[in-house]
Amino acid sequence: MPIKQVLFSRVFLLILWLIFGALLFFLLFKEGYFSQLKKIVREEGVADKAQVVLVYKEELPNFSPLRELSSERSRLANLYEGLVELDENLKVKPGIAISWGKVNESKWQFRLRRDVLFHNGQPLTLDDVAESLKKQETLLQTTFNFVYNTNLDPYLISFETTESDEIFLANLARVFIFPANVKLESLELYPIGTGPYRFFKRLENQDTILERFENYWGDKPYFKEVLLKSVDDKFARLDSLNALGTDLLYDVPVLDLDQTVKQNYVIVERPGLDVNFLMFNLQNKYFRDRDLREFVKQNLDRSRVARNLQEYVSVTDQFVSAGVFGYDFYLQTKEQTAPEVGEFLSQKGLYNGFTVELYCEKSLEPVAEWLKGELLKVRIAVNLKLLDADTLLEKIRVGEPDLYLAGWKYETGEALDFFLSVIHSQTGNLGGYNGMHYSSPEIDELIERSKEDKTPERRLRYLQQINEQITEKDIVGIPLFETKRVYAVKKGIQFVPRLDGNVLAKEIREKEK
Repeated sequence: MPIKQVLFSRVFLLILWLIFGALLFFLLFKEGYFSQLKKIVREEGVADKAQVVLVYKEELPNFSPLRELSSERSRLANLYEGLVELDENLKVKPGIAISWGKVNESKWQFRLRRDVLFHNGQPLTLDDVAESLKKQETLLQTTFNFVYNTNLDPYLISFETTESDEIFLANLARVFIFPANVKLESLELYPIGTGPYRFFKRLENQDTILERFENYWGDKPYFKEVLLKSVDDKFARLDSLNALGTDLLYDVPVLDLDQTVKQNYVIVERPGLDVNFLMFNLQNKYFRDRDLREFVKQNLDRSRVARNLQEYVSVTDQFVSAGVFGYDFYLQTKEQTAPEVGEFLSQKGLYNGFTVELYCEKSLEPVAEWLKGELLKVRIAVNLKLLDADTLLEKIRVGEPDLYLAGWKYETGEALDFFLSVIHSQTGNLGGYNGMHYSSPEIDELIERSKEDKTPERRLRYLQQINEQITEKDIVGIPLFETKRVYAVKKGIQFVPRLDGNVLAKEIREKEK
C-alpha cells in the first residue's frame, strides 16, 4: 500500500475517534454524568446516623428570612443562604454566588451558581436575588438599583448601591435569599431556602426538625437530620446534658456540672463579640441632662452584674466588644467619686426622685431587676416592661422607652455596623435603631468617613473617636457587660466554634475513630 494511502487512513481513523470522543463527552455532560459523579464524591463520609441534637437558650418564634436577632439567624442559616458567606474566621467566601466584582465605587456584579435549587425544587433566579435584597435594604443601610437580563445571561446580576462601604460584602452575608413568588407570611411557617437542610416539621413543644436537602448544590452535610431545641430554663438545659440526649448545647449555664456531664462532654469557651448596655432616651425630660446621665453611671455598681446574672460575663467600659475592629484598649471609665445623692438631686430640683419606664427583652429580666434595684438607690423608681424581641425592637425604632436594656452582637467583627444602626442620626436607612434620639453632626461625619475611607489605620482612629465620644463625653448610655459563649459538646462530636457564634449543622460531624 502506498505511503500516502496509509497516512490518509490513519488520519481518517484519528478524526473518527475524535468525533466519537466529542460525541460521548457531550452525551455524558448532557445526562449530568459528571454532576452525578461529583455528588458521589461529595457524599463520601456522609453519616448514616439519623440526627444531631442542638439545644439553644432562646426560642425561634418563626422562620422568616427577615428576622434580625443573631441568635435566631444562627438557626435560620441552616435553611437559608446569601450570595456570599462568612467562614469561621469572618472572611468572605462564595455562597450561592460563585464570583463577584466591583465595577466602580457604587456598582457591583455577581455571578450565580448554575445548580442552585430551592427546597421546593424550583431553580434560583435573578428575580429571587433582586427581590430578597430589595426587602432587606434597611439591614444593609442602602438602596439598590438592579440591572439584569435573564434572556442574555440568567446568572449575572448587577446593582448600584447608595452606600458601598468597606464592610458591604460582610453585611451582604447576613442577607438571606428566598423565592420571590412565595409570600413572607408563608415562609414564617414553612421556610424555603437553598441551604443544606430543609424544614421537615415543627413539634408541639416548638422544637424543629430539619432534614438533609439531597439536591443541595454544595457538600452534603454529615447528619441526615437536625433537631433544634429551645430550653430557656438553665436547670432544664443542664438536665438535657445529664440525660445525654444533647450533642451540642449553646449557652451552658453557670451551674455546677455533675460527674455525668464532665465524663461525656467537653466545655468550650469563646469570646462572645457582643456587648449589653443601658441606653437613655435623650428626649426624656430627665435624661436630656448630661449631668444626670453621668450621675446614674457613677452610681451603678456594674461589678455585681455577673453575680446577678449567673452567666459567663465580664464588665466592660465601652460599647465595642474586645476583639472587634474599633475596640480601644486604652478606653476605660475614669474613677470618680459620685456626688451625694440627696445633694445632687436637690440641685436639680428632684429631691424626691422620679419615675421612668425601662424596656427590655424577657431573657434579660435578671439584669433588669438588678438595674431596678440600683436605680432605686438614687431615687429613680423603675416601671419594668418585659417584651418579646420583635416588640422591643419596634419600640426602640420609634424611640418610645425612657430607658432600654439591650445588646449588640458584632457579627462582622466591625464596630461600624453598630454605629450606623444605633448611633448615627435617623436619616434614610441610617440610624434605624437610634431609639434614644441622639444626634451629633460631628459623630455622623466620623461614621460616614469610616464607611468611605479605605485606610485601616484611619478607619480605626475614626471608630475609636466615636466610641470614646458616645461613652465618656456624650454618655448616650452605659456599657454593662460582655458575654462569653460557652458550649457543651458531646465527646465524639467534631465542632469548631465560629467567631460569629453561629452554630451551623453542616459544620458538625462525628470524629473519626
